[in-house]
Amino acid sequence: MRYKLKTPKNLPPYLKKMIGREVIRTIIDRNEAGVSINGTKFVKYSDSYKNSELFQAMGKSDLVNLRLFGDMQESMAFRETRDGVEIYFRESEEAAKAHGHDRGSKILPKREWFGLNKSEEKNLIAKYEQIAQKLEDDGMLTALDLFSREGDDRAGLDVEEFGDE
Repeated sequence: MRYKLKTPKNLPPYLKKMIGREVIRTIIDRNEAGVSINGTKFVKYSDSYKNSELFQAMGKSDLVNLRLFGDMQESMAFRETRDGVEIYFRESEEAAKAHGHDRGSKILPKREWFGLNKSEEKNLIAKYEQIAQKLEDDGMLTALDLFSREGDDRAGLDVEEFGDE
């Protein structure tokens, strides 16, 4: 299971990395709130699941957040592609679990959660276009691009540095 987000062609690699991290954070935050990719609440847990020993032992609440042990969401990773970023799962077992939750199965209701919706995509791309423009205006875009090619895959930047808190 994969999700691809196209980014502007002129976006430097270190900004793509920041986008990849933010896509994963957005997905996890939305799940923690019990909200689907479409902005609706996830389908409630079945009574049989809520009454199960596992549900009770894990101290689960009625909030559906797709997290039991956290392995599925923690398996999400990203990679830069020629035209953007791709979100994927490092472990095939977690990818299968994610697919079952997202598309539904014989034993799971459909709870669409993986990826971003069009509004989230638009806002995220606009945010990073603005960041790139500010860096370019300040003469930092090329310098940071050279720095990021020297092996520091963190690019030395945090989104908070740009006043988006």
